[in-house]
Amino acid sequence: MEPFVDANAVADYLKITRRQVLEMTRRGTFPGYPLGMGASRKIWRYRLSEIDSAVALCANTPQQASVKAPSRVQLQPAVLGANGDKSNG
Repeated sequence: MEPFVDANAVADYLKITRRQVLEMTRRGTFPGYPLGMGASRKIWRYRLSEIDSAVALCANTPQQASVKAPSRVQLQPAVLGANGDKSNG
């Protein structure tokens, strides 16, 4: 059976930071096994074969752009009132 490794080992394996590993785990990108019952902090353990599968899946899945293009805003022409100022309608 394959041994479990910690976030540092995954980070070294993928050449990324430990923080990136933990963020990707919390987002569900990487499969991980939380240890302990703490509500705010968890100790995570991983299997490198599952990390390999997750990376391969991400590489084969088209990624959506993280920044949306600004939507076009249609401007309404101003309506001038009798005295020359803008009115609402």
